[in-house]
Amino acid sequence: MFGNFFCGWKFVGVLVFVAFAPIIGLLLRGLVWGADSFAFWALACGQTQWANNLSSHFWFTNIVPFFGCNFFLLLLVMFFFNLLWVLGLFLVGKHFFLEDNRVILFVLSVVGLTPLIFLEMLRFENQFFSLALAFLVLGIGLTIDKWYYKKTLTILTSIIAFISLSLWSASFLVMFPIVFKFLKNNRQIILVSLTGFLIGTIIFWKYALFSFTQLITQPNNLIAEEIPIIGLIFIIHIITFIKFTPKKFLPYTIILLVIGLIKVKYIFLCVPFLIIGLLEKDKQKGIYFRGDKIPLLPLTILGIIGLTIMVPFLYPTTTDIQEMEQAIILANENNLPLKNDWGVGWVFVSLGHETKHKRSSGNAPDWNSFPYVAYTNKNLEQEFGCSRISDKIFICPT
Repeated sequence: MFGNFFCGWKFVGVLVFVAFAPIIGLLLRGLVWGADSFAFWALACGQTQWANNLSSHFWFTNIVPFFGCNFFLLLLVMFFFNLLWVLGLFLVGKHFFLEDNRVILFVLSVVGLTPLIFLEMLRFENQFFSLALAFLVLGIGLTIDKWYYKKTLTILTSIIAFISLSLWSASFLVMFPIVFKFLKNNRQIILVSLTGFLIGTIIFWKYALFSFTQLITQPNNLIAEEIPIIGLIFIIHIITFIKFTPKKFLPYTIILLVIGLIKVKYIFLCVPFLIIGLLEKDKQKGIYFRGDKIPLLPLTILGIIGLTIMVPFLYPTTTDIQEMEQAIILANENNLPLKNDWGVGWVFVSLGHETKHKRSSGNAPDWNSFPYVAYTNKNLEQEFGCSRISDKIFICPT
């Protein structure tokens, strides 16, 4: 069905390289990354009382404790799902490019030319597992001719898609282009894409509007992953290639871009299709900078290596964890409550400290209620005259 595509050493080598790079980063880091990842890590370490607070399906939160706080087992499972994720990207690339080398370049470019997909592959949470399955379903759906006639494959992909959706409902945005295979022309594709976007807007308009209203109502407690427009920073170098995206997928890509500009947490979804445009431009005219052709292959490999090296330095680092542990000890020794920025609340929970400042910006602490020990990015020394113990630890007066 795929010829010799899966038989070449290039495929196997790139598959393992791309899937293993985030795992190496986490191994060097020695702990999980991502605010919600620490919530699931706490659950994996036996703090099952938080299962109902994680906005994830009960069957998944019942599986997580089986990790038994074993970091190496976690990395092994994440590596397996990364393989599925990268396999899905290979299949997506195969749909758009006939040459194997171009498919390989597509996969490397998606992961290496922006940090967005790579960062998603670091998260130990329901979204990570859902996306791995969703990209696999997308790849199968786009690549295998007449796949819907094969009952076994149809049942299998349907089950995988259902699991993906139950883990993270927004994964339907990844799998949506499969419906394009059933449409006859670009006019139908545009109509279906716009209809889907309109329905989504009607259902989620309050959720979308919050990205903008929070700038006014809670400027000091913004939810970073829902801030609008700033997602443009991560794709500014590839956004111009959208005009080279195949016409069949252009309306869908524009919709993904709009969603990503409303909420930065979704901006990564448009990356694969912008990369398709980039590679189409490279194939037609080449990519040049000041008259010199850009060598995409080594650039993508260096990008992945650079991102891997960057992982241990992502916040919170092991040094930050040590500072949080110091804050916990200080609060216990002085018999004082410990207040923290809500964005790191789940990190404190994973360290065994119960804090109510964790689930959302609505759980931000009241800094005017004394006394307490604080771990915060705020300058409480200047604002309230608190004693600074370290960079982010303060003891505030009575």
